[in-house]
Amino acid sequence: MSWGGAIRHNDARQDEQTLKQHKSGVQLSKISRKRKQVPITTDEAAPVPAARKRRCDIVDKTNCPAEMVITKRGDVWIVTRLNLEHNHNLLAPALSKLLRSHRYLTDQEKAMIRTFTNVNVPNRKILAFISFLRGGMQFTNLIKKDISNYRTRVMREGRSE
Repeated sequence: MSWGGAIRHNDARQDEQTLKQHKSGVQLSKISRKRKQVPITTDEAAPVPAARKRRCDIVDKTNCPAEMVITKRGDVWIVTRLNLEHNHNLLAPALSKLLRSHRYLTDQEKAMIRTFTNVNVPNRKILAFISFLRGGMQFTNLIKKDISNYRTRVMREGRSE
C-alpha cells in the first residue's frame, strides 16, 4: 500500500495496570523539497557572489488525519482505529520505491561496493552498474546517497581495524 509520504510510528505504550496491553499508531508526513531564497541586495556596490547553498530536504507537516492505531490484547494485535482520509495528494506508486523504508542493498551489492571502493570507482558508476544488474534505473530503488553512505561506513571500518 502506498501512503504518499513518510510514515512516522508512534511509541508503543503499556497499560500501567496490566503491563500487557500495547498500543501503536501510524501518522503521515508529506515530503517536499524547498530551496532557500537568496536575499536581494539593494546596495549600489556590486553584490558579492553568494556561495552555493546546500539543498535541504524539508518535511511539511500537513496534519493529515490518516491514522491507524493497533492494540495488543493477549497475543493478538487488533486494529482499534482506522482513518484512511488524506488531506494531500498521494505519492505516485512508481516513486514509492524511493521512500527511505523501501531502499535496501543486498549482501552481494554490499560486497561489490566494498570491492569498487578498494579500486576508487566513483559512486555514480557504482549506481549505474547496480542498476544494470537490476535491469535498469526503473527497477532500482537506490539513490547515489545510499551508495555514498555505505561507502563511508566501509571506509570507517577500514580505519578502525
